Amino acid sequence: MITKNLREQYRELLDYLESDGYNANYICKIRSNIFWILKNESSSWQSYQDAYHDRIRTTESEYSKRELRVIFCTIQQFDYCGELPNRRRRKNPLIRRDSYHRLVPEFREVIDFFKVSDHLHSLKERTIYSITSKASSFLHAMQLRGITRLECISERDVLSFFLDEKGNVSKSAGYKQQIATVFKIATAWKEKECSSILAYLPALRQRRKNIQFLTSDELEAIRKVLHDESSVLSLRDRAFLKLMFYTGMRASDIVSMKLSSINWKTEETHISQQKTGQPLLLPLTVTVGNAIWDYLSQERPQSSDDHLFLTETYPH
Repeated sequence: MITKNLREQYRELLDYLESDGYNANYICKIRSNIFWILKNESSSWQSYQDAYHDRIRTTESEYSKRELRVIFCTIQQFDYCGELPNRRRRKNPLIRRDSYHRLVPEFREVIDFFKVSDHLHSLKERTIYSITSKASSFLHAMQLRGITRLECISERDVLSFFLDEKGNVSKSAGYKQQIATVFKIATAWKEKECSSILAYLPALRQRRKNIQFLTSDELEAIRKVLHDESSVLSLRDRAFLKLMFYTGMRASDIVSMKLSSINWKTEETHISQQKTGQPLLLPLTVTVGNAIWDYLSQERPQSSDDHLFLTETYPH
C-alpha cells in the first residue's frame, strides 16, 4: 500500500470538509486517522482493509469499529479515486487495491493490454478501475492456487473463484461480466488462452431488484385522468399514455412506432423492441385503439413522416 498521494493531498480533503459544513468532531476524526495511517504505514499493508484491521486491533467496541470503517472508507475513496465525500452517495467498501501489483508478469500483462485498448475511450476512469480491479482479483486468486501462466488455468480453477466451499455462487453476474470484458479484449493478445478462460466462466443469472408497483389509489388516479375528457391532456398524449398504462410498453418503443405498427383488421400492435431487438405482438384493446384513432383522425398533423406519434410543433 502506497500513501504518497494521501500524504501530498490530504489537506484538500480536510479543507473540503470544513467548507462543506461537516461536523467539527467528524473532521477531527478524519484528520487523526489520516495522521495515524501516515505515521504507522507498514510494508505488510496491501490495502486500506489491512490498515483498518491494524487500527481496530485494540478496540473492543463494535460502535467504534463501525465508525472507523466509515472513516477509512472516506479516506480510501479520496486517496484511490479522488472522490470527495457526498452525504447522499453510498461509500465503497474497503477494497484490496494492490492485487495488480502482486501479479506475476504474464497476468499483469493481461491488465496492461486491456488498459491501452482502443475500446476504452467511451468508459469512465472509475469504470475502468472497477473492471481492472476485479480482473486483478481473479488473476491473483489463480496465482494463490499456484498458477503462473494463463494456459494452465483450468475450468476447475475458474469455478473455484465463483463458488464457495459448498458449491454456492459467491460472485454476481456483474462481477463475472467485468472479468469477461478484460479477457475478451485480451484475446487479441493471447487468443487461445483467453478464449479458454472465457469459455470456463460460469453462466450466472443477472439479479434485478424489483421496483415497487403502483398502489391501487395511484392506479385509479392515473386511470381517472386518462379517461377525463376535460383534462389538459392532448389527444396525442392521451393515446401515448394509454399505450404505456394498458400495455406496459416502454416509452422508447412507443416513440419508435410507425403507422404500420397498428393492424386495424386483426386489432394487433406489432413492434421490434428497442432494448432487446425482439419482436412483440400485443392485442389492440378498445380503450387504446379508440385513443389512437382519435389522435390520428382529429389531431395528428399532415406529414410524410410515418411515425405514429409526431411532435406538436412544426415541422412535426
